[in-house]
Amino acid sequence: MVGGVPLEFEMILVGGTGTMDANNWWQLSLGSEEPIAGGYIEIGLNRGEYEGTVDLSPAKVREILYDSEYALTGDFATAFVYGECSGVSLPTGSEGPVMGGTVHTW
Repeated sequence: MVGGVPLEFEMILVGGTGTMDANNWWQLSLGSEEPIAGGYIEIGLNRGEYEGTVDLSPAKVREILYDSEYALTGDFATAFVYGECSGVSLPTGSEGPVMGGTVHTW
């Protein structure tokens, strides 16, 4: 607890054991069923007609989000989202992304 604000949720309140912090909640919710309220979050991998089809371990979610070469929170994500939204690659020079660099059709 910091300044009277709890940092962890008591899982006994939803029939579980132990506690859960926001980081663990996010990792579980992204890759499987939301552990506190149940069901699936709108920005998770289980969406719409695909609800219930993905059940990833927290370790696999960490790899996807943070640890792999293509992690969604790394440099690759910037290039991917830019390409998806603009239809072209990030402008690139010999040292990587650069203003005025060469672009390629996505």
